[in-house]
Amino acid sequence: MLPISRQCELLGLYRSSYYYSSQRDDSYNLELMRLIDEQFTRTPFYGVPKMNAWLRSVGHLVNVTSHIIIIHNCHIKLSYFSHSINRIR
Repeated sequence: MLPISRQCELLGLYRSSYYYSSQRDDSYNLELMRLIDEQFTRTPFYGVPKMNAWLRSVGHLVNVTSHIIIIHNCHIKLSYFSHSINRIR
């Protein structure tokens, strides 16, 4: 068996990330993931801004960054506003 330091080195991780434990309440994140998943099933055309507005309308004050992290953890592909390359040129 390899030492933790060597395993982290092979994976390209800092050893401190191996020992890190989240200080957040995971039950709240799981609840948000469930709500986002249910709403996404009903309205798959919602992007991040609309989904964020919907979460706020049902009483969950979530900032966009944490919302995107939760969506990433749900493995959901939402529409994002992006600038077209043609408009930039």
